[in-house]
Amino acid sequence: MFRQRRRDRDPFTLLLLVSQFAQAQHVMQAGTAIVAGINAYIHFFAPPVPLHEYCILPSAILAGEYYRIVTAAFLHADDAHIYFNLVSFLWKGIKLEPMFGTARFLALIGILTVASGALATLFAFSVLHFFAEPSFFGECAVGFSAVIFALKVVLSARSPDTTEVVGPFSVPSKYAAWAELILIQLVTPNASFVGHLCGIAAGILFNLGIFNPILQLVDGGIAVSRSNPRPHGRFYGSGTAGSSAETWEN
Repeated sequence: MFRQRRRDRDPFTLLLLVSQFAQAQHVMQAGTAIVAGINAYIHFFAPPVPLHEYCILPSAILAGEYYRIVTAAFLHADDAHIYFNLVSFLWKGIKLEPMFGTARFLALIGILTVASGALATLFAFSVLHFFAEPSFFGECAVGFSAVIFALKVVLSARSPDTTEVVGPFSVPSKYAAWAELILIQLVTPNASFVGHLCGIAAGILFNLGIFNPILQLVDGGIAVSRSNPRPHGRFYGSGTAGSSAETWEN
């Protein structure tokens, strides 16, 4: 998630993205392709829009422009921004979508999008209210990276014993999001620290099971559409439902 700046539309960047996704086509599922495709279409093909009218801007959101919580996630500051975001999202989607199933994975994306944007707004309001610091309240940020940070946290809870490479370091997966938060801010000061931090917070809330009722509604819809009882072993924030032998604890 970046504070707003100019947008590029270099065909070479699009070709690089297509190449990355083509290499993963045999392991990529529909939900990952849909989300990435929406991001790419909006950036490269849709008519340009003024970023300041659709970004996460807490002052505007609290004035009633709630749509910004969603629209900001699907807009990117420039070609480099969308390229690195979508490549990072690709590999998280490849790992998480088979665990959740496509419908529940798309629900997860929706949950984390809204939660991270709402938390960023709440954070800015709290800092303004309790510390009289207005800078966050007027910060305009765009990008999918808050959701990507949240996905990293969700994934790390399901593979706690693995390690990830963050820059030059090998870090236990449960600390990888925090390490990346710091590294990105050092390397790219224009990145939205608050947006990324709130993405991590949204992932933690998901792992605590706060959003399980939403996923249960999705499961109910899937069961009705198939005229079958809800499948066993579905992944939730703090474990699974049903009688599956597999259980994920945080």
